[in-house]
Amino acid sequence: MDYLAKPDQLYSTHIISAYKAWKIIVENNKDNITKTLKKANINEKRFLSGSLLSVLLHDIGKNTKEFQTFMKTLNFKDNYRHEIASLPYVLSGSLELDKLYGKLCDDTTFNFETMVVATHHKKFSTEYIYGDLLNRPTYKHDATYLNDGIEFAINLTNSVMESEGYPELNITKMFNGVDLLNNITKPKNFSKICKCQEPDKFQIVFSLMKSILHYSDWLASSGAEYNFKLKDYTLQNLEKAFATRGIITYTKTQNYLKDSESDYNIVCAPTGTGKTEASLLWAMNRYNKKIIYLLPTMTTANSIYNRMRGYFGYENVSLIHSTSAFVEEDYDDEDIKSELFKKTFLYPVSVGTVDQLLVYELYKKYWSVSDFSLKNSVVILDEIHFYDFWTLGQIVSLIKRCVEHDVPVLMMTATIPFAITKLIVRSVGEDVFKLYTDVEYDDYTMKKVVKKSNTKTV
Repeated sequence: MDYLAKPDQLYSTHIISAYKAWKIIVENNKDNITKTLKKANINEKRFLSGSLLSVLLHDIGKNTKEFQTFMKTLNFKDNYRHEIASLPYVLSGSLELDKLYGKLCDDTTFNFETMVVATHHKKFSTEYIYGDLLNRPTYKHDATYLNDGIEFAINLTNSVMESEGYPELNITKMFNGVDLLNNITKPKNFSKICKCQEPDKFQIVFSLMKSILHYSDWLASSGAEYNFKLKDYTLQNLEKAFATRGIITYTKTQNYLKDSESDYNIVCAPTGTGKTEASLLWAMNRYNKKIIYLLPTMTTANSIYNRMRGYFGYENVSLIHSTSAFVEEDYDDEDIKSELFKKTFLYPVSVGTVDQLLVYELYKKYWSVSDFSLKNSVVILDEIHFYDFWTLGQIVSLIKRCVEHDVPVLMMTATIPFAITKLIVRSVGEDVFKLYTDVEYDDYTMKKVVKKSNTKTV
């Protein structure tokens, strides 16, 4: 039986749409996914099979009497959290994949597919979400599963898995979903489950799998088209857009960045030398055709946002800061694409204030999607001199992570205190960033004197 996944969408429609989105996401980001998994020494086939399984089974828990009643009444008192009801089947499928391809991480009992599905709507916290939620009367018992719906969902899952070259999985209801979560959320058990010798590897697997599920689910729910990179936009397209603004010949700064082979640059040039356009020339020559452009203030972000829309088209550029809704004429706060896609930097070009990215470094909600966006982007930090030392410290931490994950970074300013370059060098190491400047500094007086262009490694 094909039950409802949403009031206006059948289960099969949503799952097939999510699968199609998953396939597009994986195909369009194949090189970056492969590179990330190889660096972490993760079996790519095992990861992709688990990622697909999480997408196909994340809503199997909607095949319950409680959820279908909720679909008819839309009264939250009738609801039973479908992700909890999904967990026994996700765990069963994951263990089947372990038998076929081995575990994702050998040194932990953490089940990635199960926890990715458990947290795809609510953040996981033993004190906040499930520890409190499971004490409610509704969750004192297991969900009332609709067997014909469960059978339909498992058959659909295996049909898709087989179409992708994976064998049929023996997916059964291994545990009571509530009991499973109750067991996991006990602090002693949760600490044991999360214990591992390679926490960075642990985070890479969880973050990547969770972000792909989020993005697939959002695309399937919103009906939006995949619009992640400037894949059909070339340097020639950009130069034509420049020409419409009268930019025909380039300044020294623009020529330098256009020809730069370095993925890590600090550019210091006076106002009026075309640093913004120079940064775009640099970005278009990078492997990742997705741009995150960060500034210190909302006013400067608004200005750059309007310029970017002129270069790349309205549909490809988003604005991210606390009052962006007042600037964006086409903003619709009922639109999942406008809300979630923009806030997690999923547009081909994202312009915003630097704090909007930094908060995700503190594991704000949907941090995994933001992390996925970051690792598939080039990052441009304009007016780097503007920040206080506390914020600058956070930015340097971000830059360090970008370097670790091969994310190209360009910093720009009209004035670069020696202390900033020293801080960057100390954090990321020698010979990483190239410094281009037509402003020389006396390291003792910090006075600037406009001189000939100079390139050196910092």
